Amino acid sequence: MSIKEICEKYKIINYEINEDNTIDVFGNVDLWDKKLNKIPLSFNKVTGNFSCSYNNLTSLEGCPKWVGGDFSCHYNKLSDIDYGIQIVDGNFYCNNNKITTLKGSPKLVGSFSCYKNKIIDLKGCPKYIKGNFDCRYNSIKTNVSNIKSVGLFLTSLKEDGLNSLNYEDWNKLQKRKLFLKKIIK
Repeated sequence: MSIKEICEKYKIINYEINEDNTIDVFGNVDLWDKKLNKIPLSFNKVTGNFSCSYNNLTSLEGCPKWVGGDFSCHYNKLSDIDYGIQIVDGNFYCNNNKITTLKGSPKLVGSFSCYKNKIIDLKGCPKYIKGNFDCRYNSIKTNVSNIKSVGLFLTSLKEDGLNSLNYEDWNKLQKRKLFLKKIIK
């Protein structure tokens, strides 16, 4: 099928085809519950929301690099989110998958929700989260991360001194303790 035929099939309108055959969409992309095994096009930018939730996706290959609204890929069969999504101006939802690593997460998001996965650490999570971070119901061994800013931090792993409102200060303190532990050995 041609790009135009695929866009028609999935009711994607108001788009431009780039020289590299990726597409920029000026509006929303709704691939929700389409029984997809893979993303049918290669997206570059989507100015609105991008949803590919409730499918059978095992990869986010083809997803946009930039999303102006929310990005949702929850309820798939993803084991990672590593396919070049760099900025999501809205919220990022990847909950209820089989994700084991946050490597490849966008660098900047509104809120970030990755609950009910198989994540063991927060390496690779977004550095800048304008809203909340929800990593509850995973197998996380530590809440230490490279997050620079966050609203509420929601986790199932209870650690001394950490609550949903003080994550940035708590995280800095834990990193200092780890550093001192290394140099004192």
